[in-house]
This record gives sequence, structure tokens and C-alpha cells, in this order.
Amino acid sequence: MKKTPASLLLLAISLASSTMKAEDNLSSFSAPHWGIRASIDVSNPGDIKVGDFKVSLFDTRLGVSFGGYYCVPLSNGFYLEPGVFLFYDTYGLANVQLGNEQLIEADGYVDKFGISIPLHCGFHFDIWENASLFLKTGPQLSIGLVSQEHIKDVDKIEGYEDYDNNLYGKDGGLKRFNLLWDVAAGLDFGNFNVSLEYDFGLLNLLKDTGGMASFKESYFRIGVGYSF
Repeated sequence: MKKTPASLLLLAISLASSTMKAEDNLSSFSAPHWGIRASIDVSNPGDIKVGDFKVSLFDTRLGVSFGGYYCVPLSNGFYLEPGVFLFYDTYGLANVQLGNEQLIEADGYVDKFGISIPLHCGFHFDIWENASLFLKTGPQLSIGLVSQEHIKDVDKIEGYEDYDNNLYGKDGGLKRFNLLWDVAAGLDFGNFNVSLEYDFGLLNLLKDTGGMASFKESYFRIGVGYSF
């Protein structure tokens, strides 16, 4: 059948319209894309363990994280998602007594600022148009840049007049590097996503203990993200 210029033009318009509609219905998992995410972090510092003996020295406190990720769709709903985030996390002191002859219960907190690098593998499934549920898991490398212990009126405690509060310093007791295993679930709708995540601390963060004592950190995160 002979096609006239008018019929070719109508065919081109129809194809373009179909392509635009298909693109409008794409979810954020249909093509590689960048995204940003912010989260509220709830610290869960574990007990300090010495053999079978446990002591709780820290309380749960809040922190924040912010960074970016890159989502790479694989096949059949699976995807890979590396990211880089800045974090500021805290936890309080509990049952900590300081002093030489007279012990005083310390009132204070620990804060940390650093970089986390997660590498997640996930799976998503559509629940309605432009909306999906997703599950993901994977390792996370955490690098502490600054960590300080803030104790109220520490200069008035005997023996702590020249106290160095840098926990990563020569006299500090914590390691900078941590490895965690993350498990997360969330909802993706349009360009936005919300997620709940728990990060299990895997490494002993205490240094210079000869392996006799151990301490691990875990976190619960509530995140909100946007995909470009």
C-alpha cells in the first residue's frame, strides 16, 4: 500500500505519542538513575563484653545521614545500589564513673562524624502504577573522621583536668573503621521513596584490648529519598 506524506506524518506522531506515554509510566527502577537520601538515625550501641560479663555504658540517641546513591537495574526486578553518605551520630553515656579516689557518675555523650559507603543488592515489585515495594541488603563500610566524648564538668573531676576527648586519638579507645550489614524495606512512588533500615555492626570497635573486650554499634534509620 502506498504511503502518502500525510500518512507518514500521522504514523510518526502516533509513535512519538506512544513513546511519551511509555516513558510517563516508567518507575524509578526501570533505568539507571541517581538519587539522594536523608535519614534520621537511631543509634543502638551494644554492651561492652569481657568474656561472659556484660556492661552497658551507652544510651540510644539520634543522629542524621545525608548522601547520594546510584541505582543499576539488573533483571527480573533485581537491582544494585552503591552509595556514599555523610553521617553525624550520637549516643549517651550511662553508668560511667570517673575519678581517682572519689568516683563521680559522668553526664555526657559521644558524637561521631564520618562517611559511610553502602553496597546494596535489592529486589522491587510493583504494587500499582508508578509505585513499588522494595527490599535490599548488603554491606556498609563506615569510616569515622571525628569522634569525641563530651563529659559535663570533666575539668572538675580529679585526674581528668587534662582530659583528651578524641576517641580516635592516641589515647582514645575506638577504631575508625566499622563494617555493618544492612537490611532495608521501603516504598518507591514516582520520584520519591521512603525506607526503614537496620544496620548490624559486625566488627569490634575497641582497640588495644588484646581481644579480651568487645563493643559493636548498630543503627536503625528512617529515610526519605528522591530519584532523578
